[in-house]
Amino acid sequence: WMIAELDREATRLGVTRQSLIKVWIAEKLDHGGHTAA
Repeated sequence: WMIAELDREATRLGVTRQSLIKVWIAEKLDHGGHTAA
């Protein structure tokens, strides 16, 4: 079910699943208060 949700959201945004995952990870890290080293 997770992959289906990712595919649906990626299609809605017009990006690939991989790009969507990268964006979500970046947002989680940003909101967590962590900075990339």
